[in-house]
Amino acid sequence: GPDGKVRGVFVQIIDITERKRVEERVSHLNEELEQRIQERSAELLESEQRFRLMVDNLRDYCIFFLDANGFITDWTDSAQRMDGYSPVQMLGRHYGVLFDPVDEAAGRADAERMLRLAASRGQHDVQSWQLRKDGSRYWSHSVLIALRDQRGDLKGFAKINRDMTDAKQLDDLMRNINDELEKRVVERTEQLLAANRDLESFSYSVSHDLRSPLRHISSFVSLLEEHLGLQRDETTTRYLATIGNSARHMSQLIDGLLAFSRLGRAAVNIAPVDFNHLVSAVVSQLAHDTDGRVVDWQIASDLPIVHGDALLLREVWANLLGNAFKYTRPRERAVIGVSWHLDPVRGYTFSVRDNGVGFDTKYAQKLFGVFQRLHRASEFEGTGIGLALTRRIVERHGGSIWAESRLGEGSVFHFALPIDGPRAPDPTDSMPAPLEP
Repeated sequence: GPDGKVRGVFVQIIDITERKRVEERVSHLNEELEQRIQERSAELLESEQRFRLMVDNLRDYCIFFLDANGFITDWTDSAQRMDGYSPVQMLGRHYGVLFDPVDEAAGRADAERMLRLAASRGQHDVQSWQLRKDGSRYWSHSVLIALRDQRGDLKGFAKINRDMTDAKQLDDLMRNINDELEKRVVERTEQLLAANRDLESFSYSVSHDLRSPLRHISSFVSLLEEHLGLQRDETTTRYLATIGNSARHMSQLIDGLLAFSRLGRAAVNIAPVDFNHLVSAVVSQLAHDTDGRVVDWQIASDLPIVHGDALLLREVWANLLGNAFKYTRPRERAVIGVSWHLDPVRGYTFSVRDNGVGFDTKYAQKLFGVFQRLHRASEFEGTGIGLALTRRIVERHGGSIWAESRLGEGSVFHFALPIDGPRAPDPTDSMPAPLEP
């Protein structure tokens, strides 16, 4: 009251329950947020530790970081291990010091160029020799990566180096070996060309020097026969016939050898060749000389068109079908068949089958040697050059030839030609095949 005495007490009660609840909720949320921050910080710390362990324990690789201007901001243990410099020596220095430790200005210019390339392209790769602190060098395959934030602003660079010295040394070794091999191939090719020239000279010598005395032998056999006239007895006649036949056979051998030699030097004229027409022509020519024989020709009617030299391939068919015709002579009814199929690896594969006298398969490869024969000349005529010529022609077309047989039961000769024709000519393709012993 006016006299200062308390007359009563006014009590005002304000309900702050909601505010209390809000404060408690805020406090709870703050505690939860702090816990999440601690958990997140622990995760980030663990992630940073994993990253640091990975970076520092790299072997044969190293990684370090630069700022946007190319100054080193993080020199890792792996970088120290590879280049030999400590963090104290490298932190804060420009990246160019690694290019030229002596002339830092020159090194910096090279580094700036690489930084610009990485910034514009996202990353820049380079392979070069790098110097370590101790002066040793290693072959480095390095990648400089531009680091940008979500807005695209350049924040710095990461540099990854890989020590590729062993691979580089192996590559250099292989290159040196290849260079040496190429050199040897060139030398060998020159030797083969020289040998080919020598063989051409030999062929010329055979053609002229050996044929001349053979002609003399044949001529004087005829002169001697005329000179003796009726004075010849049976033995003299037989001797003169043997000399004449031997001279003719030797002349055929020389002709075969020259043909084989010329084939090695002759160009192969590639064009489409219809095997239906070619084989029919060869069969027709052989059929004119049946001499009362019964020959059943079983020729496939769908022989393909191949790419090759028509004259040379005709020689292949003439030799194979001629052999089949010859070696079925003892049979009352000769059966000679021609078939083919497409092999995915070999290409067009042809077979010439007969029911002739056959041969022992262990001598199959001997068949294709020059002057090699498995039957006596008294049984079947021939010089032993036909199959050698055939093999040479097939091989010059990029193909292969082989045979199979059973003695007394007939033979099958197979040869294959590439679908796309012969490959591009090789400098050594003109080399004659060696004469087999």
